Amino acid sequence: MISGRQKLLIRAPGTTRIIGVAGMVFGGLMAFWCYRDYLRGNETASVGMSLGFLLIFGTMGLWLWCYGCRMLLVRGEEVLFRDIFFRKHRFVLDDIRSVRWGHDGFVFSGSTGKLFKIYDYGADCKLLLNILEERGVQMDLPGQILSPEQIAADHPCPDKRRFTVWASPWLPKGVSGIEVRGRQLAVSRLFRKEFTCRCLNVTEIRLKESREGRLNARMYGGKGKCLAKIRDFSADVSDVRRAFAFLRHMAELGIPVKGTEKTSEYAQCLMQNRFVSNSEGQSLFQEEYERLCPLLGRYASVFSNLGIQLEYGPIDRKQKEELEKSLALGRIAHDTFNRGFFFCLWKDKKLLVDKKASLPLAEMVMILAEAPEIGMARHEEQDKKAPYLEESLMADVENLLYIRPVPKSAIKQMLEYFLNKVKKKQIYVSDITRASISPEV
Repeated sequence: MISGRQKLLIRAPGTTRIIGVAGMVFGGLMAFWCYRDYLRGNETASVGMSLGFLLIFGTMGLWLWCYGCRMLLVRGEEVLFRDIFFRKHRFVLDDIRSVRWGHDGFVFSGSTGKLFKIYDYGADCKLLLNILEERGVQMDLPGQILSPEQIAADHPCPDKRRFTVWASPWLPKGVSGIEVRGRQLAVSRLFRKEFTCRCLNVTEIRLKESREGRLNARMYGGKGKCLAKIRDFSADVSDVRRAFAFLRHMAELGIPVKGTEKTSEYAQCLMQNRFVSNSEGQSLFQEEYERLCPLLGRYASVFSNLGIQLEYGPIDRKQKEELEKSLALGRIAHDTFNRGFFFCLWKDKKLLVDKKASLPLAEMVMILAEAPEIGMARHEEQDKKAPYLEESLMADVENLLYIRPVPKSAIKQMLEYFLNKVKKKQIYVSDITRASISPEV
């Protein structure tokens, strides 16, 4: 919590303003020299060329300087936002009802709509988001597990799913978005009328991965007609464009999704994300952990040859909290961890620490997530008609778990990072001993 004279200042890096000033100076000088040569009779110079230099470089520099002067200042409960036109907007923290991430920044909204947007994610921005989350503000951010929008997209009942797939907004003749309304689809195109169809009118979806690792999906209807294309989306955990939520939705309705087996491990894992019952979730967790155990075992042998012990094993929510306390790790607000596994490095029964980051060489990976508490992030003034905020949606998943298979390549990347730190001797032995860790873990 921010109180007293403590404050948070969020603004663009100073280099942005410096580049902006340099652009204005360069544009002004070039315009002046060009106009001077024109007055002296230089045939290659002209008034139009002088104005061109001034407009191109000067305008761009002015925009960068104005952008760099944007500022968000949080002091106690007071919030001051200065926009690109140097207008000041004053709020209090309680005015903020939701924070959503877009492709170009974080949008802060209140009960009456959008309040402001910030584009830079730094330490102060992260602290502000944590403070707002603790105050019950609705958060929909990349990497966040089970945000209300994700629950609306992955709801266990197909008829209650509501979300939008951003397809190809930059192509005038392409599909800009596909809105899923249960078993109905609304396809929108730029400069063309929106059309709706039933999901069952789709005969198949073909998925293809490019050499660069980008994915493309084509949706076909009767007689092989291509209804829509979703171009250039990536297999990331946050699934910002909701492409994988759409593919899973269609597959559950019985629409063939061809080409999944030829995609990367990341894409195949994302296709398996879903809500499951508690008993099914525990069984799937055991299968996932056994799938990853051989990889952990191989790296345990590699570290053993270096005189270091790699310890790993499954953990539940209680054991995770005990580990966080024992290892002095920061806890995540509103954690949804249910079951997963951990691994850490020991030498002579003492925990190893990353010398540069001053963090323990330990990691906890979640495979099963719990649904967040109903109404945890709701204000009374919020629009209860919004589908991603409906308590009925939250109530439907209250006793369910969310399974998120983890790619082997992701675990391998973490272990390789630890291994490189050990080989480069960028580690030190901490005071945390094996005996200080709970024996139940």
